[in-house]
Amino acid sequence: MKTNKFRNPSLHHAPKTIVFCLIVALVLALLPGMVFAHDPDDRNAQAPTITAQPADVTVNLNDTVTLTVVATLGTKPGVLSYQWFSNTLDSQYGGTIIAGATNSTYSFKAATGGVFYFYCVVKNTDLSATRRKVSSTKTEAAKVTVNDPAKAVIPTITSQPADKTVIVNSVSTVALTVVATLGTAKGTLSYQWYSNTTRSTSGGTLIIGAINNSYDAPTVTVGTTYYFCIVKNTDTSVANPVATIATRVAEVKVKAAAPAATPAQIQQMTAIITAFDQAVANGQITGNSNGKSKNDGQKIDPFRNKLEGIKTKLTNGEITAAINNLNMVYAFIDGQPSPKDQVVGTAAASIATLILNLINTLK
Repeated sequence: MKTNKFRNPSLHHAPKTIVFCLIVALVLALLPGMVFAHDPDDRNAQAPTITAQPADVTVNLNDTVTLTVVATLGTKPGVLSYQWFSNTLDSQYGGTIIAGATNSTYSFKAATGGVFYFYCVVKNTDLSATRRKVSSTKTEAAKVTVNDPAKAVIPTITSQPADKTVIVNSVSTVALTVVATLGTAKGTLSYQWYSNTTRSTSGGTLIIGAINNSYDAPTVTVGTTYYFCIVKNTDTSVANPVATIATRVAEVKVKAAAPAATPAQIQQMTAIITAFDQAVANGQITGNSNGKSKNDGQKIDPFRNKLEGIKTKLTNGEITAAINNLNMVYAFIDGQPSPKDQVVGTAAASIATLILNLINTLK
């Protein structure tokens, strides 16, 4: 009986194996140029860079207001487009889209007195990008103050009250100050401060007697309180004699004092330093040269300076920093000789025990 040589499994699959190997070899040869030719970041549309922000402006009623943004893509590809928004808050979020305001410059007639805010979203569309084809950047919010001749001029705030953080009882109060001006306009400025439980000018509590441009906020209670001031201009020569503006909300954070080391803990640290000095004097502690030609002082002196520094931190109430430094020096004198040890000797283990005991009392 004759045997069909093509039924031999190894010969039957040989053609497919050869073809597969050729394909793999070809793919491997082409892969470097195909996959890694471009930086992955180049696959995204470049976000526009704002080189000139829209500026704040003060105008009179019925004047024309012009706001401009300048943006660039540098050398990156794409097409820039613009969309302006109005807002009642000094914010780049939550604004109202302005229909038709789609150029880098936006002009409008100031038909209503008051304070208004505007910002622009600059968009880059890059159809050649393989990932994100659109990227955008927002401008800062520009403040537009519109003065109405029939109304008192709205004050301009030139310096806002700043956030403050203090340790409780380190000072009795912190000063919050606002600086405002009317420019050449008529009127008299007055002030009223408010406190709040949230960072908002809505729902605040009037502070009785806080009627100057500066207010001393109390710091005797741990916690966070928010403050703002309403600056008012009163001009009796116009039909609407009162105009107001609110400052930014200032945060006053009063933090708890760090726990101080007890006299007993400071005494423990003093005992460690004394024991170290005695051990050095008795030759029970020496510098670890690690096989290098360094004298004892080059290791012992820095180590002792670290111990003195820890005592200072304990005295100043810097407990966390003291614990961190104690852990570090313990590793340098843990009684288990190793190349990392700065000092070694027969007294190393007992001093290490004293250090470890102090660490445990501080935790």
